[in-house]
Amino acid sequence: MKKQLYVDAQVFQSEAWDRGAAKLAFSFIESLVAKPTFLKQWEVTFVFNNKLPNLDLRQDQVAKILGTAIQFVSCPLVTPAPGGTYAKAAAENRSILDKNLACTGAIYFMPWLFEHSIYPVFPTNSKKVLLFHDLIPYLFADAYLRTEEQQNIYFERFSELFICDEIVTNSETTRDDLIKYLGVNPERVTTVFGSGVDRSAVDPKMPPKLNEDRHIILLPSGDDFRKNNQRCIEAFSAFNAQNNHKYILAVTSFFSEGTKEQLSKLSQDVVFLGSISDAELRWLYQEAEIILFGPLYEGLGMPLLEAITEKSKRIACSNIHVFKEIVDEPYVTYFDPYDTASIIKALVAVADQRPMKQYPKLANFDKASSGARLLDVMDKMTVEKLKNRDIIKTPRIAIVGPDPRGYSSIGKFIQTLYPELANQFQCDFYFELSALTKGTPKPSYLPYCANWYPVEALNAEAYASYDAVWYHLGNSDYHIETIKRALLYPGYLVLHDTRLRGLFDQLVQRGHISVDRYNTETRFAMLREAEFITSLVNSAKGVLVHSSDAKQKVIYSSINNTNKNVTKLHLPITQGGQVFKPAELTIGFGGFATPRADDESYKMLEKMVGNPRFKSCRFELFGFNYDYDQLSAAMQKVFDDPRVRITTNLTDLQFQTKLSQLHLLINFRPNYFGETSLLTLEAMRYGVCVVLRDVGWFHEIPTSAACKVTQQPEVFDAVAAFVSDRESLDQIKKAAIEYTAGLTVSAYVQAMRDMMNAESRLTAMPVDYVEEWANGVSGQIQVAQVVRGDIK
Repeated sequence: MKKQLYVDAQVFQSEAWDRGAAKLAFSFIESLVAKPTFLKQWEVTFVFNNKLPNLDLRQDQVAKILGTAIQFVSCPLVTPAPGGTYAKAAAENRSILDKNLACTGAIYFMPWLFEHSIYPVFPTNSKKVLLFHDLIPYLFADAYLRTEEQQNIYFERFSELFICDEIVTNSETTRDDLIKYLGVNPERVTTVFGSGVDRSAVDPKMPPKLNEDRHIILLPSGDDFRKNNQRCIEAFSAFNAQNNHKYILAVTSFFSEGTKEQLSKLSQDVVFLGSISDAELRWLYQEAEIILFGPLYEGLGMPLLEAITEKSKRIACSNIHVFKEIVDEPYVTYFDPYDTASIIKALVAVADQRPMKQYPKLANFDKASSGARLLDVMDKMTVEKLKNRDIIKTPRIAIVGPDPRGYSSIGKFIQTLYPELANQFQCDFYFELSALTKGTPKPSYLPYCANWYPVEALNAEAYASYDAVWYHLGNSDYHIETIKRALLYPGYLVLHDTRLRGLFDQLVQRGHISVDRYNTETRFAMLREAEFITSLVNSAKGVLVHSSDAKQKVIYSSINNTNKNVTKLHLPITQGGQVFKPAELTIGFGGFATPRADDESYKMLEKMVGNPRFKSCRFELFGFNYDYDQLSAAMQKVFDDPRVRITTNLTDLQFQTKLSQLHLLINFRPNYFGETSLLTLEAMRYGVCVVLRDVGWFHEIPTSAACKVTQQPEVFDAVAAFVSDRESLDQIKKAAIEYTAGLTVSAYVQAMRDMMNAESRLTAMPVDYVEEWANGVSGQIQVAQVVRGDIK
């Protein structure tokens, strides 16, 4: 009996049929069907939508390309309607597929999720495989997801992403993005490198209408800010002026008239060719003197893949990670896409370069290789047990904390846990909107995939409906409503900080607690060697902390410190993926404050910049804001140095990119007591050597994976030693990556479940019922009674 494969073919009925991503998706299926034995073992059925146009045309084209052995079925699937909701349409489409397809246990392959004109969903009892192209709208949310409508169109489809059994990505970069930014379990994601569009049958002897007899530089692009057209054309203009305008820049793909008018002002030697034929494009790849490709980001980068497939002679392209998967130096010349001068330098270098005739990595991207890897995925899925994700999961839990759309790292951490939480629990989220008050909200997929409520909705009735409530608490005003509910409705605490004086300061200042209550917590802090966690710990069912130091403080804060459900588990981190370091040793300063002449961090930076030992180093300053006009002359000299770069107000993608390019990160904070640092782990997963203060949580990081010092003057000497000993730096890089790879989200979520199953409990009494439990510690101290609905 043949194995069953269904392919959602709706995207091929849409306008996407003629665009790059759909062509790539279809090439994946072609590569699979082209395997000699595939159709002997598999029955393939394309699922079309009879409510969409091009039904007969696309079926004919598919049959012509793939052969008559392919079967077709059409279903009356719902398409997007004005004012319609995805959730309702998705449920209807799932019901239609369940009714029309006999695919229980079969593989249902979705080649594209985000086409706006369709609502693709998986049948209920199928084995679900998704081809995922990129996370570009999420990573560039400021450009692509500016409006609520844009966010709705994009994020409402994420529910299918999280229920699928296997995700196939066309590059390691896209795989890394899913793991790093969404928290997807690495075991669910497989890379099958995309193959280039096969134009071997296309006659390359068909030049486009250039009306020019000059050397050609080809810019394969599109009308999208991410393609970086302005910087590329500015660089070309400067380069061409140096060469007496011997080149023309041929720009392909569609551009609006307005965009063409604006870009044409940058150079008179630019020709916009529009959407040209495959034959014309192939001619350009073969005949152009230079290929210039400078996007800020790509999920795969088909133009680069096509260029090396056509054996293009000289290529200058962005130094983004995905391109380094396709081709290495010296086969191409890389540049910084954010730096016009870097692009000019690359054009000068590549123009003098000997033409390349081979590209060693190209074999990874041919159809035979892609088909073999994709077939491995399909074969693996046939032997895996069917996962019925519609079965009600227990227990039912609530997660309470700061809104991930704001600037709280704890909110960001909560969202990272979601994919694994959803695998083990029925999970609702209650978020503090106060986390949004200090900046522009960032888009989040969580409201579209999970039940999401404001924290005020967690009342006594809602609380009683859960098997457990988990409170994430830190030391900021992002947690005011969370701590009120943690005291009123006992649950499990995730203490990201064991010094909550700042939070209690806010509580008393805003009138949420009385001065007497604040003073009581102060006296407990003096007795218990911990700051303002006593009432929290003694009203909790369990506490999860991230260091031995924090665990000891929790136990000290317990009135009856026997049989305590206190778990210490290291903060998890998602995998970091590929690491491509620049040749120049790059030193980062984390959390750099506004510079003052007497600031210790500034003094260290000034000393390094002025020391000959650091003359070949670059410096990246994170978290830095300043009024340039107010700098002293000495400070201006430091910040004017071309080796010093100031990076502030970055997107997540920009920040992670900068962080991954560091060799060293100075994260020494003299007044820091060693609570957890997500920045430290994020840097370490990229193999960055973090220089930190050897206290608290930092003390538990292996000495082989970081550089620990006790006093700030030691930092300079430690960094200087690494500058002259890159081998030691490489050893730490390997140890840091290995260490963080073991700090998995799945282990963290399992520990949460183990805590809920543990027999030992904390006192677990609502604080408003506690009258004299403090007397065992001090006859003079009693906790003030809490009034339900507020804390007094």
